[in-house]
This record gives sequence, structure tokens and C-alpha cells, in this order.
Amino acid sequence: MKKSLRIFLILFSIAFAISCSTTKVLQENEYRLADNRIRVTNDKRFNTNSLTPYLKQKPNPSLVFGWNPFLSIYNWSNGNGKAWDKLVHRIGQAPVIYDEDLVDSSIGNILNHLEYQGYYGSKVDTDVKVKRKKVYVSYNVTLGKRYPISRVDYVLPSRGEFSEVFLKDTSKMSFKTGDFLSEAALETESERSSSVMRNEGFFDFNKNHYFFQADTLSDRNSAALTVTVNEYTRNESVREATPIRRYFIDKIEISYPKTLNIREKVLRDLTTVYPGQMYSEDAVNSTYSRLSA
Repeated sequence: MKKSLRIFLILFSIAFAISCSTTKVLQENEYRLADNRIRVTNDKRFNTNSLTPYLKQKPNPSLVFGWNPFLSIYNWSNGNGKAWDKLVHRIGQAPVIYDEDLVDSSIGNILNHLEYQGYYGSKVDTDVKVKRKKVYVSYNVTLGKRYPISRVDYVLPSRGEFSEVFLKDTSKMSFKTGDFLSEAALETESERSSSVMRNEGFFDFNKNHYFFQADTLSDRNSAALTVTVNEYTRNESVREATPIRRYFIDKIEISYPKTLNIREKVLRDLTTVYPGQMYSEDAVNSTYSRLSA
């Protein structure tokens, strides 16, 4: 009998929640954001879900067949702010109030992301519909032009051995001619390449030493890419240029609390860097991991 009563109460609560308005608590000029839709007008294969994270405002999630019971429970409020209101507000979920400014911010986010991915000159139009205190927003995206890379040229430092080592690695670039130009691809390659160089002894070399220039005017359907490595970073000026040097390990000192009951030889046996060895970022990180373990 008790089990039957419990089931009845659950079913009654669900039915009551379904019948409740999800906009009851809204003020006169407020509307609940009910749905966002993203549609790409000129490429049906484009994954629109990849743009969803760039929307600044999202509706309440649907939990059961398009319905959110906690949103309904929140609207059981009678507006007096007393114990009952506090209870249903704590259990329920407040409706997302539509904000026009956040739609504009979402458009900016989408356009910035598309340009980062190599879609230049994209457009986003919105269609906002209001129905019974609910707002439905459609983002209609027109993807911009993409430029395949026609060739890659390098401008490298003339002094030291950096250029020779760098050029040996260019066959392993993460992009190649024919791939589409994008800031994302250039960022990925600069991170990969700078990591390789640090493993080749160039201790203080990083992705900010890379400068990129794309020519899309000579051929309007492709991009000629120039990769420049300077002896100064993007945050510095040419006056601060210093040679990109290769480093070798001089000596190794191990400092640790004397309260740590362990022999120094044990710690030295765990290190993977040695005096006279060319600096390698991987070797240093390996030593950190072995000591931590």
C-alpha cells in the first residue's frame, strides 16, 4: 500500500509539473530563452555543434523528452518570497532570461572562431521569434572564403646553427601545401616546432619567435605563406634581438629537505639529465615525472 501511494505521489507530481507554466515567474518585459538554432547556409556538411560553445546564452537544458521538470518546479513560486518560494527555488531551476546583448556577443564569438579556423569574411544573421513569453533564436551562418596554401617560404636567422637544425624538421610540419590556411593551423605548428627546437638544445626558444605572413593578393584563390623566425619574440622589438643559442648542461645540483629520509644517490639515479648533455625539454620533464613518482 505504501509503495502504491509513493508511486501515485510521484506520478501526481510529474503531471502537476508538466501542467505548470515555465514563464510564470517572469516580469512584464522578460522572456524565457526557449531555444537556440544554428544553421549554416552554404555548407550542409559543416558541423554546427562546433559553434554551440561560442553562444553566450543557452536555454535551460531539456532532461526528459524535451521537458525540464526543475524549470516547472521553480515556477510553482507564488512570489511572496517566504518559505514556499525558498523551497521551490532551491529545488527548481530558474528560467534563462533572454538578453539581446548576449545575442550580439554570440555573433561576435562565432565570427572570431570561424576566422581562427580559416573562414575569412563569414557572416551571421539572426532570426528572433517570440511566442507566449518564450524566445526562439536562429543563427544563420554563411561561411567565409577559405584559402589553400600554395607554397611555404622561410626567413630564418643567419647566425648560429639554428637555421640548419630548423630546416631538417620542416618535413614534419603539421600542415602542408594544399591545406587550408588558418590561425589555428599556424598556432598548432608553432607549438609543435618550438617544442622540437627545445629538444634540440634551444632552451629559451618558444612559439612567439614565429611570425607569419600570408599573400592572398597575388592569387585570390590561394595563399602564399611566409614563415619568419626572428631572434626576438612578438612581445619584443628588433632592438632586443639576441642569437638563438644552443645550450648544454653544465652541472647538476640537487636540493632537498634534510628531513627527507633518502640518499642523494637515489635522487641522482632518477635524473635523466647529465653534465655535458645537450639540453632537452623532454629529458627535463622526464626527470620531474620520475622524481614525483
